[in-house]
Amino acid sequence: MGRRTIALLLLIELALVAGMWLLPTGRVLLIGGAIGGGLLVLLLPVWPQILFPMMVAATALDRTGILGERSTLFTLTMFHFAGGGALAFWVIHSLWKRETSIPRLELTIPLLLFLAVHGFSVLYSPNRLVGTVYFFRLMALSAVIYATASVIRNKYWVQMMIGAVLLLAVGLAGFGIFQMLTDAYFLPATFVSAVGANTPRAAGTFHNPNDFGTFLMVSMMLTATFMVQLKFSWKWHPALLGMFAVLSAGLVTSFSRANWVAAAVGLFCIAVLSRKLKLLGVAFVVFLVILMVISAISANFADLVFGRFLSIFKTISEFGSFTQVSATARIQFVMGAFNMFVHNPFFGIGVRGFPVAFDQYKPADFPIWLPTRESHTLPATIIAEFGIVGFAISIWLVVVVLRAGIGAFRKTEDEYLRAAQLGLVVAFIGYQVSMVFTGAITDNFFWIVTGMLFAVREAGLRDRLTSNTDAANGC
Repeated sequence: MGRRTIALLLLIELALVAGMWLLPTGRVLLIGGAIGGGLLVLLLPVWPQILFPMMVAATALDRTGILGERSTLFTLTMFHFAGGGALAFWVIHSLWKRETSIPRLELTIPLLLFLAVHGFSVLYSPNRLVGTVYFFRLMALSAVIYATASVIRNKYWVQMMIGAVLLLAVGLAGFGIFQMLTDAYFLPATFVSAVGANTPRAAGTFHNPNDFGTFLMVSMMLTATFMVQLKFSWKWHPALLGMFAVLSAGLVTSFSRANWVAAAVGLFCIAVLSRKLKLLGVAFVVFLVILMVISAISANFADLVFGRFLSIFKTISEFGSFTQVSATARIQFVMGAFNMFVHNPFFGIGVRGFPVAFDQYKPADFPIWLPTRESHTLPATIIAEFGIVGFAISIWLVVVVLRAGIGAFRKTEDEYLRAAQLGLVVAFIGYQVSMVFTGAITDNFFWIVTGMLFAVREAGLRDRLTSNTDAANGC
């Protein structure tokens, strides 16, 4: 840092001190905000990466990040500003650097076809206006994949992104635990009435406890991967184990059965792909300790946890019973989706047509008092709304992403990038499991994770090329 830069910084500091002394506080904050905002705007074309951790933070805020009134058509949130800014400054940065080509990713063709099916189905959808907004939202989220893969170019920015995810997740998990311990959990009335919630579920800053659980599940996969893949000094192992325990406890408080199952599948995949089966033992001990602590704090809460867990295995045996209303409704949504598919086998009923058309195709014994008409199973939604064509393309898309991620994991040499690659692959698998029960394909974080999967691969490729070049030059 040169003398002129130091002198300029000193002058700015003196000006701020003088302003705080002479001017009213509100005016100082306004001036400081204007200066800070101006500096940020100047920095973003050079380092658009700054906005990508902000996208993660805006996603984590969810309910608390809503700006204005909630709407079934469009709700303005902080993510729209962070994500829109990230995409805009990615384009500006690319033009400034004259890097006008987008990354060549294997998912380009299946993703374009997936979007094309959505766009075409708007023409015959019974819910055309909502379907149009949904289609444009998917297009914007798809652009996030390419922006992330382009901008997060090296190990440093990968660490920044994953660090932001883990810090936010641990904080939110702690908040969820606090909500449950103090009975301060909050479920919006819209959610309670929609799903008939009868269990006290922590949601953190999220509107839906399932979204809260998904965010923690993904963070658990990353933490577990670092535990088994990275060679830390002994001091770091308790810290990672503590993070894993906090995230696990937070996931328990969400009572999200979909993400409990997704976490179990994800941990198994990590153990198999990394050949570290001891991870399963560690995870079992952690969950056992959590359950013991829960039992010591509140026997009633422990009973709720056990009951919620056992209900996963009673879905079929107690189908139709009052205690299994949620699980019964999910199965009946699938049955309704199958009826829609039978009547519209090739191209389906159209994007966002399921909620509108469900009453025509629902089973006769569907509980009419349940207000929601949203399918909680993504594969069922896809085959109902886009037919066999859309379903085949979606399977192709998932397979392409998994092949790219697993292939990159096996080729990446850098220890940290290799661990991050595995964590993101398993997080993607966890999402697929979770979406069988939640159907949340428009979850912002899912598209960020997919973009990060390819960004880490590209960073690993650059690292490998640099190492090979240095070796060839005798460095």
